[in-house]
Amino acid sequence: MTLRSALLVTVLASILAPAVAADEFRIYWSEERKYDGFSGIRRVATDGIQVETVLWTTADHIALDGARDRIYWTFGGPQNRIMTASKLGAAPEILVDAPYGEGVTVDPVGAKIYWATSDPGTVQRANLDGTSVETLTTYTDDLHEVELDISGGKMYFAGWSSGSGGTIRRANLDGSDAETLATGLPTPFDIA
Repeated sequence: MTLRSALLVTVLASILAPAVAADEFRIYWSEERKYDGFSGIRRVATDGIQVETVLWTTADHIALDGARDRIYWTFGGPQNRIMTASKLGAAPEILVDAPYGEGVTVDPVGAKIYWATSDPGTVQRANLDGTSVETLTTYTDDLHEVELDISGGKMYFAGWSSGSGGTIRRANLDGSDAETLATGLPTPFDIA
């Protein structure tokens, strides 16, 4: 990645989007504009040329599966769903109902999708076709993000509660051996 494209990712992440993901050719982000009502998933080539709209949809968090050329995303609220479509922007499909679903990430090796929920605070996963939904962890705080270390066999997740503040935890990919890494944080909503 060139310095120009790295700077572009930084700018997009900090100004435009609650979610940014990249493959070797393009940077993807979710965007919601108040001034004209646009909501969608957009992308730009890593050279910063040719911004395109992939899908017109509400997307809070996005993840890419480059091996299968798929985009996965969540949108918030009690009727939240995990959605998927091809990176070419084909018709979106409902993958799984995920009330209060938040951060989403893909394990391309294990062919699983993981997501956090905020009410109650859980980390869940399913097969990439939406079958075999499992709850891996449950906490009283709202969980907002989950990230994977596939080679290390770990998942990391961030949450927040009004009583104890923010927390970052990790567990094995199956949810076992959970441990707290940091507590009393202001409001950790995203991790990488």
